[in-house]
Amino acid sequence: MKWTDKVKALLRTAVSDLFSEETHPTTPDRVQTQVEITQARLNVLHDEVALTVARAKRAQQAWQTALAANQPNADVLQAEYEAYRETAVSLQTDLAHLQKRLDALRRQHAGLAERDANVTTQETLHTLRRDVEKTADSLHDELAERQESIAQREDHAAARAELRARLSRDPRDNS
Repeated sequence: MKWTDKVKALLRTAVSDLFSEETHPTTPDRVQTQVEITQARLNVLHDEVALTVARAKRAQQAWQTALAANQPNADVLQAEYEAYRETAVSLQTDLAHLQKRLDALRRQHAGLAERDANVTTQETLHTLRRDVEKTADSLHDELAERQESIAQREDHAAARAELRARLSRDPRDNS
């Protein structure tokens, strides 16, 4: 293989290594999985809070109907409504807080994933740079050897040409 072919092959390999997609299988991200599970749980809690709010509205309607009709159980219905309302407000507040925390964790995870990707790229570039430097050193040595070989061949060719020129000028040296 010619040295130029070697150089081209090494450069092709280096460029393909740099720009090719990763072929190793990716492992599932445990944090992302946990975030998705937690979001699913929060979605279930959102549904529960919606049911609690609906119960509170029904209790409020029952209380207002009893109050308008002067029913004796209006006080009991009012207490029931207020309990549902307090529970709904408390659950909504807690759920909003949990959602904010989860969103913050999601943003933090995304930032860390980005930093991880940057570090991986830097490591890849460092490895590629080191490989290219090794290749360049090797090629430099090979080119120096080739240059020396060519210089010797040029010297030999020049010596033969000089000898031939001398021999063609002096015919008595031919005998």
